[in-house]
Amino acid sequence: MRLADVVPHELFTDVMDAGDFVVTTVHRLQPNPAGGTRVVYRTEITGPAAAEVGPQLGPAITADFPEVLAALVRHAEASERKD
Repeated sequence: MRLADVVPHELFTDVMDAGDFVVTTVHRLQPNPAGGTRVVYRTEITGPAAAEVGPQLGPAITADFPEVLAALVRHAEASERKD
C-alpha cells in the first residue's frame, strides 16, 4: 500500500496495487458548517479482475471503516491538543 496523494487538512489517498486489480481509497476531511469535521471515505476497485474480486473484497475492506474512522478522529483530536 502506498500514499498516492496527500493534501494536509483536506485528504489523503492510499493505493494498493495487486496487479490485476487496484484498490484506491480516498479519505477526505470536510469542514462541517455546524462545527467539527466530517470524514468521508471512498473506495474504488479497478482493473481487469475488479468485477471478480470486488464483490468479496469490497465488503471485507470496508467492514472496519467505522473503527478506522474513530481511530483517525482520536488521532486528529490528540494531535490538535498538542499544537
